[in-house]
Amino acid sequence: MIRKETAYGVMEFTEYNVWYTYKDVRYQLSYHPFEPCLYLMNGDEYALTLHNAFTTERIIEAFTKDTTLTDLDSSVYDTEAFCKVLAYCLDNRLDNVDLFYAAKRSAGM
Repeated sequence: MIRKETAYGVMEFTEYNVWYTYKDVRYQLSYHPFEPCLYLMNGDEYALTLHNAFTTERIIEAFTKDTTLTDLDSSVYDTEAFCKVLAYCLDNRLDNVDLFYAAKRSAGM
């Protein structure tokens, strides 16, 4: 398991799974490839749906190799920047939000 600690939580990776821990709550990331939507799952409950996000495969590939991801709006995310967006959404109870909107709103954190 690979573990990446940031100021905005911890991401853990295996070959096929991603977890994000924030404020002592551990979420598993999953996705639906058609939009794509990224989901943070707290057990069987959806804690967050992030629209126009990345697949878990792309997240694992980029962040375990210390590279970045670029969204459709040309914003670039390393592990820290992506965790910042997730933390912003959780802190502000944005449970169904577009990645572009959340990223712009989290810039002031």
